[in-house]
Amino acid sequence: MGRVADGTEVFIHRSVNVGGRHVENLVREALGSIRPTEEHFQTHTVDFRHPIGFDNVVEIRPGDTVLYAQIKRSGNWVSFIDGIEEGRATSALTISLKRRGESFQIVKAHLGDETMPSPDDRSIKTDDQWNDAVDYWEQNALLGKWLRHHRLIDEGTITRESPWYEDE
Repeated sequence: MGRVADGTEVFIHRSVNVGGRHVENLVREALGSIRPTEEHFQTHTVDFRHPIGFDNVVEIRPGDTVLYAQIKRSGNWVSFIDGIEEGRATSALTISLKRRGESFQIVKAHLGDETMPSPDDRSIKTDDQWNDAVDYWEQNALLGKWLRHHRLIDEGTITRESPWYEDE
């Protein structure tokens, strides 16, 4: 797919969907500006300094109906809102890389700034990380239209109840 700033090759596995040709082209353009770290898994946000599309994460506002569902591939829960056509314009592209030997594999890429992982993501290791993730996803949500278009959620799991809190 390309190379990051230090010349390390970057590839994308055929099972990874970065969101279409537009995002794929932006990823190719952005790779050369990424300065990788020694971390096994790393996320970089590149600012193009002009609008490149719309963020699929929106801030939850009073009156929004927030729904929750499980992502098909991971089983992780996400919050989402139906009825919003598009998110805010963004100049940011976020790319997550995983070190694979002497190269990097693109794990995911999306328009917009870096987001918190789902509270039930396996990267969450501490209570503080879990609390931060819950706080983030109780204030922000994905666009239902986008999730459904890409067939990412298990429609049979949709609920209005937050999966991250038990009734007391």
